[in-house]
Amino acid sequence: MLKKFLLICAPVISLIVLAVGTPKIEGHSLSPVLCIGDSTLYACDGTVVSRKGFPEQLAQFSKRTVINDGICGGTTFQVLLNLEARHGNAHYAAIVIRVGLNDLRFNAWSPDMYRKLLRQANKRADKVIVVAWECANGEMGATNVAIEKIAREESCLYVVPHLSGSDFNGDAIHPNIQGSRKIADAVWHELSSRDPEIP
Repeated sequence: MLKKFLLICAPVISLIVLAVGTPKIEGHSLSPVLCIGDSTLYACDGTVVSRKGFPEQLAQFSKRTVINDGICGGTTFQVLLNLEARHGNAHYAAIVIRVGLNDLRFNAWSPDMYRKLLRQANKRADKVIVVAWECANGEMGATNVAIEKIAREESCLYVVPHLSGSDFNGDAIHPNIQGSRKIADAVWHELSSRDPEIP
């Protein structure tokens, strides 16, 4: 039942994001940053969506438009389809990716699919940043090892925000506002240290 709900929820959330819009830094013509992945991009607890997820917080101290295109309940396959369908001809300064747990829970984890996602992202961005999928119960430990290996093989940056228990909501999965800030800080460190256009 939960799986069916999430599969229905995913395209709906994606359309909501498109309709509502995303945070923008006015007055700059630099290429935007695209953030893709699952519901953890929204700093939600499974029922309430916050507009203070790490993409929104990243937008607060970067000079670029930051687009949050997370999908509620999204798997790697769904994120890949969304990337190809909605961002086919676009080019970004960076694409930030955080996805993986739903693959495990739906028994859909595929290293080949994850590799394909990173390759498609690399075609559309100057750099691709993969954020480690941390959760309070350590459920993603072994899969994170595989994700890091694939990321490095595909010449992507791999970021570990080092979240702790207090950085999550009650479900131990979704980062709270504080945890989202840690993710944004880790991503910003990579962007600002590797992008000459960002001071």
